[in-house]
Amino acid sequence: EEPPDVAQSLNNLALLLWKLGRHSDAVPYQKDAVRIKRLRQDADLDEYQTELEGLEAGIDYPYA
Repeated sequence: EEPPDVAQSLNNLALLLWKLGRHSDAVPYQKDAVRIKRLRQDADLDEYQTELEGLEAGIDYPYA
């Protein structure tokens, strides 16, 4: 089982790439983060999943 900080680190990397407009580069990292969150049944899985959906849809980075 992956420690929770691995999922957070992958998410942070995906968000950075997303902010830089590199959607396709970010998706694999966010998918891995979601996979870990799902395996761990973490409470914030929905947030990670929503971010993944935004990346896959190609929307602009939503955070200021």
